[in-house]
Amino acid sequence: MKRILGAAGGVLLAISLSGCATTSEPSAQSPSASPTPTKSQIEQALDTCKVKSGEYASIGDGGYTITMQGEPKNTYVGLPITDLACILKAVKIPDSVVSEIDSTRALDGTQKDSWDRFQASWTYHPDNGLRIIVTESKSALP
Repeated sequence: MKRILGAAGGVLLAISLSGCATTSEPSAQSPSASPTPTKSQIEQALDTCKVKSGEYASIGDGGYTITMQGEPKNTYVGLPITDLACILKAVKIPDSVVSEIDSTRALDGTQKDSWDRFQASWTYHPDNGLRIIVTESKSALP
């Protein structure tokens, strides 16, 4: 089945083709081992996808917010779509939200949606690429 790439650079296709893991399993600890601080799901996603916080994927709010700047069309400046897709997949973004992102046009302005304990807002322009901010709620932590 052919899929037409949407204006936001094919996030849907990248997520469906992404080979990154979708979950991060905690490591086994011996009973005498001291517990390690719990990482947010966003921080775990960065670890899983082997993406370092930097200019195009910056972490804020103590690890509970990530701002990602995707590559604009025909450039290699920005977070590669495969890394962006891996992070979104690792935070279990629903297909419906991915479809919304993938169909966003420059004229649409800032879009928003939420799932589980996450909120996302994004914009897209062909000259600037996809910019997405994902925030994880601290209050819903186990």
